[in-house]
Amino acid sequence: MKKWALAGGFVVLLLGGSCWLDISISRNRAEAELKEQLRLARLEGIPTTAAEFAALIKPCRPEDNAAPYYRKLASLPRNDPDPLLAYNLTFKSDAASIKAAQKFLDSNRTQLAAIDMAVTKTRCWFNRDWSQGYAVLFSEYAYMKQAAKLLSIRASINVAEGKPDLALADIQRMQTIANHSGEEPEELGPLVADGIRIIETKTIAGWAFEHPSVPQYKAGLKSAIDNFSPPDGRKEHTEDLSNILWLFNALKTPEGRASLGLKPRDTDQRVVEGLFDALASNGKSEADVVKDCREMWVSYTLSSPKRETAIQNANDDLMKDIWCEPTAAFLFTSLQGGVPGGYWNDRHRQIWLENREKYSILYKALSAAKIPETIDTSKILSPYGKSLTYHFDGKHMTITVSGFDQDETPPKPSVLKIPSDLPKTK
Repeated sequence: MKKWALAGGFVVLLLGGSCWLDISISRNRAEAELKEQLRLARLEGIPTTAAEFAALIKPCRPEDNAAPYYRKLASLPRNDPDPLLAYNLTFKSDAASIKAAQKFLDSNRTQLAAIDMAVTKTRCWFNRDWSQGYAVLFSEYAYMKQAAKLLSIRASINVAEGKPDLALADIQRMQTIANHSGEEPEELGPLVADGIRIIETKTIAGWAFEHPSVPQYKAGLKSAIDNFSPPDGRKEHTEDLSNILWLFNALKTPEGRASLGLKPRDTDQRVVEGLFDALASNGKSEADVVKDCREMWVSYTLSSPKRETAIQNANDDLMKDIWCEPTAAFLFTSLQGGVPGGYWNDRHRQIWLENREKYSILYKALSAAKIPETIDTSKILSPYGKSLTYHFDGKHMTITVSGFDQDETPPKPSVLKIPSDLPKTK
């Protein structure tokens, strides 16, 4: 009996040692593969750590830096203008509209003083602590967008008072704010920059439409459209890989897990995940995630339709492979809205194209020698995929904006017949 017990113990030790050896070899292989993938990522220009990412952002001299003024703006009460203020200034231009808008600006004198100083600076360096990964805050961006709205109101007052040069000077200031917000190679800043450019373009488009006899406004609209460059996928997602690796590393220590808001009782879950990593990940590891991010990096440089296909494939691979660390996968999908950055860049690109096309059509209409007989509404896209339909009963023109779910069939575009006796504007 003792011999059988000894033999059984020996077999258990042998199997246990064999399993440990297999796990050790697998981990060593995974570590070697990770080092190789990180080396390749760096060669391709992808930062793999917060320090490498921070090194891509050039510091600037204090006298050239707009960041302190935007941070001052963020410390002041935020007071966004009523959209009707800008509308009434542009399309009514009466004394009451000007008085209401001026009253609003008077209540924001301190904010405007900070904005006017910020736009005199050539750079905007926030000097953020990028070692915080996904925990880095970008509170200034909301106030930079507010600054553009304030300048839009001030500029529209000058338009209503017949001062185009002063109005266009504020348009230039809005462009400077957009450039400032897009300096950092991460996702949020360029999105805010485009939001500011949309405010700028929408504002000047209204002026050009309402004041066709003032050539500066039409020229300004053309300039705004030309400066509305397409989203740069690489710039918007330079930080993606280093942030994902930051998340992986944070989960490996009690301090890191605490910084993510995980409670001590979650330690037991970490033990289970360790077994999952070793036994049930089907060979997936951090190296696979790095490889997926490298594939995404390449996809940003491709032309349509290859670009969209490559982004989708890289997205699918990343969402599958990131489950080598289940908690990281859960947090990643929560932070990214359930999908990787490549999806958001693709969506950003669609919205950019729709807005640029919309204002380009308006510019062409303002430049046309005659009113067209028909308008094909399939060429006029509203933001976020909504369809526009038109109806003219001989007296009134009705424009309908309708939304639809992704699983539904979009409404068919209509063709608007322009009546031949439509009064011509001078």
